[in-house]
Amino acid sequence: MSDNGGVNYITRTEGGYKSFIISNNKIYANTRSGNIVTWDLNTFDNSILKTGDTADGFTALGRDRKGQVYGGTLKGKIYEIEASTNTASLFMKCKYTIAAICFNARNEIILVIPDAVYDPVSKKHWHKFENHSGGIIVRKRILKLLKYTTKKYLRLPEHTFLDSKNRWWLYRNDGEWGGEVQIFDVNRRHVYNNKFDSINLNDLNPTSIFEDTYGNIYITSGIRGGEIIKIDSLRNATRIYYSEDYIVNDSARDIYSSSDYFAVKAGAYNKENNSIYFSTNKGLFRARLPIKDIITEKIVVQDDAPDKRTREALIIGLGKPIKQMEFTDDDKLVFLTENDGFGIYDKGKLTMLK
Repeated sequence: MSDNGGVNYITRTEGGYKSFIISNNKIYANTRSGNIVTWDLNTFDNSILKTGDTADGFTALGRDRKGQVYGGTLKGKIYEIEASTNTASLFMKCKYTIAAICFNARNEIILVIPDAVYDPVSKKHWHKFENHSGGIIVRKRILKLLKYTTKKYLRLPEHTFLDSKNRWWLYRNDGEWGGEVQIFDVNRRHVYNNKFDSINLNDLNPTSIFEDTYGNIYITSGIRGGEIIKIDSLRNATRIYYSEDYIVNDSARDIYSSSDYFAVKAGAYNKENNSIYFSTNKGLFRARLPIKDIITEKIVVQDDAPDKRTREALIIGLGKPIKQMEFTDDDKLVFLTENDGFGIYDKGKLTMLK
């Protein structure tokens, strides 16, 4: 993966992407308007899929163990998505809005619906998640039943991550109000203990969760600062990066300004070079594992778009807050920005898709 090249801009949609998954070298993205937009990572061809019901829209995406992509909707319908024909066929129905879709090691479907993790086949649900941010007590109505007061409940996640041990990490960042990391074992069907020695996950502001080849979990966290937490297979949690350690280091003041904040956003692991990449308001950084020294390696490309008056260096992510990123099997870095669509970084070439 080279760090030189140019920028190509392709604009064909209105954007408004909320999240994405990758399957068979295609991006599947759900939008704020309730559509699914598909981008081919080789040709950059795209298509837009709607439910056909103006009162319904896609609210979640999932991928099974065979690579089949599914879309869940506001009205509780789940469709199989066929990108080659840009069609959707009904897979099943449930009574509840679909917030997230997951398939376990046995390729059994598990959902997040409002206030619960739900098995649409057995109709079982799980909602007694503990250790919430600030110890807040709430009144909840589970599966449209009577409300009750409880400390054990599910907060609807913004993002999810399924690790190699079939733990489904359900997380959200509430800004100055903190965040939530809730974990569910989708194979054994139980709420997983989210307490780890030396760290309280719900003291974090999680911006992404990902895993390396060796089964270590990484959590990026931050608002106006940032940190990266590593959790190993023995449940040991270690802070491997803390932005406050950098802004006071004289040798890094050209990169980490002591007069400004350094916010950590989404990250991802690259198995090809055993490195983690993480985005910040100062650009995209790479840290080769294990981290032994100060991280100063920025990923920079040359912006040579024809509509630019002058060529300028573009630090990936600078001015474009990144909320999700992932590496493909063939070593492309795909990232989703808040407002500017997707970035595809491949062998030094950056392509922006919207």
